[in-house]
Amino acid sequence: MPKPKGKHLSKENREAVEEGVRAGDSARWIAKRTGVSASTVTREARRNRTVREKKPAHGAKLSVRCMGYRDCQASGTACDRCSARLAACKDCRSRSCVDTCPGYRRATCSVTDACPYVCPAPCHKRAHCSFSKCGYDAAGAERSCQARLKSSRAGIGVAPGELEAMDKLVAPLVRKGQSFEAIWEAHAAEL
Repeated sequence: MPKPKGKHLSKENREAVEEGVRAGDSARWIAKRTGVSASTVTREARRNRTVREKKPAHGAKLSVRCMGYRDCQASGTACDRCSARLAACKDCRSRSCVDTCPGYRRATCSVTDACPYVCPAPCHKRAHCSFSKCGYDAAGAERSCQARLKSSRAGIGVAPGELEAMDKLVAPLVRKGQSFEAIWEAHAAEL
């Protein structure tokens, strides 16, 4: 029997998703077994997957993990090490270059960009792949879901006096027909 809409996945559902993902089953097949829609399975797998960064070898260039590595022309801008010698940032072997570069965008594996959003078990490139390793753990997914639910119900982080001041500012403007976007644009500093 299908689950009623608006209900959260149970731990058993997440375990079935984990089992299906490991077996390489399609989202539609996993959905059929768990009694939810295929889009629920894909959202669950993408939202709660675990991503582990591969540890670099000592002295390895981490900049090769950037999507813009081949076209990057930046020179001496990302860290102290490469700025001292005016070298191309992409040739720098410092970890801080990757951490501080404003244009760094982590390259991802094309396999993990599509459903089921995890590394396949029989991947022949797994041993020497430089991409992040993606997996799905039902117990971890359950913990992160519970944490999200708890934080969403924690309330807003505003003192009562601040809330009252915002209400005095916003309520009259809304009554006059102004949109929240317009109010934010005009009074962002006060809010």
